[in-house]
Amino acid sequence: MKSITRKEHIKNAGFFYNYSTPRKSKYISDHAVPGSKGIDIGAGCGQYAEYLNNIGYEVTALDQNKNLLDGAKCKTIVCSGEKTPFEDNEFDFSMAICTLHHCRDPLAVLREMKRISRKVMVQEPNKRNLLVRSFSTLTPIRHTEDLSAHYDKNEFKNIVKKSGLSIDQFYSQDVFFYPDVYYWAICS
Repeated sequence: MKSITRKEHIKNAGFFYNYSTPRKSKYISDHAVPGSKGIDIGAGCGQYAEYLNNIGYEVTALDQNKNLLDGAKCKTIVCSGEKTPFEDNEFDFSMAICTLHHCRDPLAVLREMKRISRKVMVQEPNKRNLLVRSFSTLTPIRHTEDLSAHYDKNEFKNIVKKSGLSIDQFYSQDVFFYPDVYYWAICS
C-alpha cells in the first residue's frame, strides 16, 4: 500500500472527515464516560482522537504510519495494533474505526484491544453496501480500499466473536439515504 502524508489523506477525504467525524464519534461517546482514557487503534490522521479530546475525553491516536500521525493535535504513538506497549486494561476503552480491513491480522488487533482496554468499540464498512462499493473505486483513495478485505454483517460479527470478545451491542449506521453503510460492535 502506498504511504501518504496526513495532508494528502485529509485532502482526499475532506468532506467525509467533516461529515463523518462527529457522527462516528457519537457512537464512542454514547458508550464512554467523558474524562475516560481511550486509544484509537489504526487512527490514521487521528481525527477521531482529536475530536473526542476536544469534547472531554483523553484519547491517544495509534497508527503504524508515522506520516499520517505527523501534525495530529493529540497524543500519538507509532506502532502496529497487533502488539502494543501498553499494560493490561490500561485504557477505559479502545476503538477501531474502519481499521480491521487494513490489518494483516485483524484477530490479533482485536485480541490486543481486548487486552489493553475494558471496553472495545469497533466499526467497519459493510462490503455489500452500494455506497461503500462506490467509495472504494474513487481514484484518490482507492489505494487504501480493498473490498475483498471488507466484511459483511455476519463476517464482521464472526471475527469479533472469534477474537474472544463478547458483543454487548451491535448497530447498523446509515449515511445519507444509504442504510447499513457501517456496522458497530460494542464489546466487553
